[in-house]
Amino acid sequence: MLWPGADWFEIGWGDAAFYQATPTLADLDLDLAVPALFWPTESVVQVVPGIGPLDQVFARSDRVALSLSAGGWRALAIRLGDSISPGPSALPDPVGPSLYGYGLFFRSPFSYHAGRTCNQWISGLLRNAGVPSSWLWSITSTGLVEELRWRAVPLAADAADSLG
Repeated sequence: MLWPGADWFEIGWGDAAFYQATPTLADLDLDLAVPALFWPTESVVQVVPGIGPLDQVFARSDRVALSLSAGGWRALAIRLGDSISPGPSALPDPVGPSLYGYGLFFRSPFSYHAGRTCNQWISGLLRNAGVPSSWLWSITSTGLVEELRWRAVPLAADAADSLG
């Protein structure tokens, strides 16, 4: 295991060139953004390990607690695994360090474009896990979060803390 002490993982997907070069909005480069939106491009998955309670680490982030069945978790894990290309040894080979922390970027077999963005990728992972999520609402992160909040089933406090 790459990160044996991790309590949780932050995982994202996006255009390979743009995602790896744009840690903040101030780093936005239109020469990388335009091709990412208008033409199918190579993509990467970023995996960043984390330690500590999610409600403290992401205190300023907009979060929605979701409840998944055991089968839903398996389906999500399988679809996530399908999002990372195997390397020559059948294990994924890192293609670079993450934008922060001790994470890594890995190649993905999926192409990135305006019809398949990072938000839509997340929506697809959730649908595969049994969480209703629409392609249309997930065009923007705000739309995705609002739809998930609208559809979320209230959880007991201890369950919400464990799911983030």
